[in-house]
Amino acid sequence: MDTNISTIHKYKRLYKNTSRIFVILVIGFLATGSALAQVEYPWMIAFPENNAVEGWEWPEDAIVYLTIDNAPEGFIKEGISEVTSWGDPRTWVRFEFWEDYDLQVGDKITLTDEFGTSTTHQVQPLSITAVDVKLDTVAGTADVGAQLQVWIHGQEDPPVEVTVAGDRTWLASLGGDITFGTGGRSWVITEGGNATAVDWYVPNPHFTVFPEWEWYDGYDWPDGVPVTITVDGKEQCSTEGVSSDGFFNGGFPEGCDVAVGDIVRFEDGETFREHEVQDLSISKVDPEDNIIKGTANPGAEVHVWPHATGEEEMVIANPKGKWNVDFTGTYDLMPGDGGRAEIRDEFGNATAVDWYIPQPRFTIFPDAQWFDGIDWPDGAVITISVKNKPECTFERESWGNFFNGDFPEGCVIVARDRVTFTDGKIIRKHTVQNLAILIVDEEENTVSGIADSGKVVHLWVWNSADGSFVDGSDLEVTAVDGEWLVDYDDVGLDLQIGMGIQAEIRDENGNATSVDLLVPDPRMVASLSENWVYFVDFIPGSTLTLSIIGADWELTSTADVNGFAWINLEGWELKPDDRLVVTDGNTKKELVVEGFTFDVFDLTNGHLAGTAPEPFGRTVWAGFGYEDGGWSQYVTTDGTGAWLADYGGPIPPDYWWVWAQIFDDDGDATELRPALTIWPD
Repeated sequence: MDTNISTIHKYKRLYKNTSRIFVILVIGFLATGSALAQVEYPWMIAFPENNAVEGWEWPEDAIVYLTIDNAPEGFIKEGISEVTSWGDPRTWVRFEFWEDYDLQVGDKITLTDEFGTSTTHQVQPLSITAVDVKLDTVAGTADVGAQLQVWIHGQEDPPVEVTVAGDRTWLASLGGDITFGTGGRSWVITEGGNATAVDWYVPNPHFTVFPEWEWYDGYDWPDGVPVTITVDGKEQCSTEGVSSDGFFNGGFPEGCDVAVGDIVRFEDGETFREHEVQDLSISKVDPEDNIIKGTANPGAEVHVWPHATGEEEMVIANPKGKWNVDFTGTYDLMPGDGGRAEIRDEFGNATAVDWYIPQPRFTIFPDAQWFDGIDWPDGAVITISVKNKPECTFERESWGNFFNGDFPEGCVIVARDRVTFTDGKIIRKHTVQNLAILIVDEEENTVSGIADSGKVVHLWVWNSADGSFVDGSDLEVTAVDGEWLVDYDDVGLDLQIGMGIQAEIRDENGNATSVDLLVPDPRMVASLSENWVYFVDFIPGSTLTLSIIGADWELTSTADVNGFAWINLEGWELKPDDRLVVTDGNTKKELVVEGFTFDVFDLTNGHLAGTAPEPFGRTVWAGFGYEDGGWSQYVTTDGTGAWLADYGGPIPPDYWWVWAQIFDDDGDATELRPALTIWPD
């Protein structure tokens, strides 16, 4: 069959594994005298379809700089050449361009180290158009007469050498080794041993069933195509999934009990896979002896690995159905480690059971006076105390291996406090760390803060809308002279409004001090009727200076831990067209006070109404609040500038406050209270 390669490059996330296999290939082929053997001085590989470049065999720990002739002025990347993490003794550095630059055929790339050694490579035309599993061939295009090498990752034979034909096409026969799940590489080597490379991969649609959780994972199915999931004889188990980026997962429907012996089927109209659920369990995870034990049918091949490395151990269940994996010499099992055991069929479909070694620990959030307890036994009563602060002693019960909450009234947690969590058997202690995020600079794409010198700060980014983790955002930095800074350009992530930054310092047991800060959306709201201004999302603890253009007048306030501040305009009567300017030393915002109206708040009919200046069709936010909540609407002005928020009926009169706001282009607002309130009869 021909496999369309148009979606193959979504598997670029596998580059580390393919690079590892490539290194093994190079070492093996050096011994055979193959043309794959590289020169002994530094060289590079360009991956135009992955928008990346790798440098090989540069001096260890050397700074390597990358420039491109056609790139915008000032474009430069730098990295550190380090020995690979997968066992090859040579050095390696990878440059990811992300959205900074789109690598193109013809680009001239130069790598130069700090000692002045350099090499240049011009990106060559090279593509893969098809992989035929039946014929074991790989086809593509390149320049006429170009010399290519094509191979399968992990093969023992030398690569196939191909000369490109007069119509710019090439075809490599790989001798019966291509199957579903096979991946490989083709490349053109030019001067200095540098190369342009394209990786290829044959998707292998398959799935894993987790009967313990009534869960499934789907791998390598075509993106966007519905996959029907059924279990023989169990209609209540029928469901559907849709793959995105080669993966999808989910739970079987409520009432479905997937059991040993069940036949589970996945199909998308073209590809059909089925798997018989296997008898598999984990009976013991022993970190002291570095052993995992379990049961399966006699003779079953069980693959076991820790998620931290993904390196598998395969064991065969004995005649009594027991299996045992000893990780001594390959991996040290520790609290907090997790992994998987699974039994596979010939297509890679599997029955799986995950394992985990609990790591009872806790996290303190001093800014919020909050704590999380993690991995404590279900039902355990945890006593929480703070040294020399009896007012902070209290208890919580663990449920679902988790609990959290506020510290008691009158208890204030600060840096240097010694906090203890214990269930009577397990004791965990943690000293609250000196840690703060001071500035999230969206323009510079940096985050900076303070911590004691030498402390390692772990950072990651999350989405404030749903709390989800932003992939690829985890970084580590060591504080120097009491300060730290990370640049998210280094991982190709653009900080944006709506993201939150988490920073924490952990001890040897995983206990942590944690702080967070949203990517700021600084704004001010000026009340034309009440003569005050409030500020949101400025740097916590910073001094805000408010001035009015054209007036010899200035007031200051300090932003609280949430970046909020309030100023009563003493000595100034706010009026339309006043131009307010506020700065916290890092961010500057301006607001021109607008002369809109809030004419009536009619509690009988549920109407809030007024007028706003041009342009017509602009947004007004109007609402009212109570002790335990409130209501609000975003409405637009009509062709005369009138606006109306209609709540469809009487409004309870015990409201606490009422407002209307009109916004400028960057979110600052002028606010009003109603000129007239109509009360119910």
